[in-house]
Amino acid sequence: MNVHRYDEEQRLQWVKQRRSGALSVKQVMEQAGISRATLYNWLAEFPEAEAITETAIEAAPVVVEIAAQRSGTARWQMLQDALAVVDEATSVRQAIVRQLVRKHTVSIAQACAIAGLSVEAFEHKVRKPEADDREVYETLCRLLEEDPSRQFEELIVLLRRIAPKWPRKQIRRIYKEGRLYQRRARKKATPVVRPAGRDGLLRRQRPDAVWTLGLAITASGTILYAADTVDQAGLGAIPILETDGAAGETTLIQFLTETAAQAGMPRKLRVPGIAPFTAREVLRWAMQQQVGLQTFTFGKEENAAEWNALSGTVVASIAASASLDAWASESLF
Repeated sequence: MNVHRYDEEQRLQWVKQRRSGALSVKQVMEQAGISRATLYNWLAEFPEAEAITETAIEAAPVVVEIAAQRSGTARWQMLQDALAVVDEATSVRQAIVRQLVRKHTVSIAQACAIAGLSVEAFEHKVRKPEADDREVYETLCRLLEEDPSRQFEELIVLLRRIAPKWPRKQIRRIYKEGRLYQRRARKKATPVVRPAGRDGLLRRQRPDAVWTLGLAITASGTILYAADTVDQAGLGAIPILETDGAAGETTLIQFLTETAAQAGMPRKLRVPGIAPFTAREVLRWAMQQQVGLQTFTFGKEENAAEWNALSGTVVASIAASASLDAWASESLF
């Protein structure tokens, strides 16, 4: 910063007030709009300056006022006072600070001191005022009741028209905490009948198929099954003795290979986050066959509910069929 912005008399006056204790370092920096290093340079520039006590300053107010007027400090203070009155929103002073920093290579603290604005007020970013949580929740519920298939992004677009000032973060928080995503109705695709395979059964030979694999506990034991995710129709099932270890992994890989040979390779596999579906061999098989693998956990209530519903449907349909092969073939017609 250019130290010659103030004349020698004004700099000497600030040095004396600092050494006398009339002003602190911070007060001198704010009044002069300088950095701490510049103030220390002034102190080194006038090593023999006599300290002026507060009593001496009070005894000669006219001299101090004349020196201030002569240096332009009083006019500068008048400008800061006027800006504080006419610029309550601090927009003008913030623009002045940005211009000083950009054009005159001064620091933000120095520019704020010149404009009469605190650094905290300059760096403060006004947040959007949050609305009442109950009002946001009721509005989201009303929009979902009108059309249950609306996704979150569609709700955001509609809310922007109703209340443009509502923060997106608040809306997302209420959407998650209120579990409003559970109210959204998923659109189910119409099952497509595929041509008959070599064994005479109607198989689901479609490249966009999504399979759901799982374990069903029946009266005869544990059943490893594969079902079409769209309409929950069975694709195949075999009894499995062990679900942990190498035996369970080998059985699962063999079952996947045989089922894919009959029903066609799916686009994606949905597997629960339990053994043997979490084995590394399952991931390797999916990568080799270029099949997407989605592992869903039971930490979410909707996943657990979907798993229990599908397992219950499979157990009931297998019990009503004569055999596992009959269950798979019957569900395909």
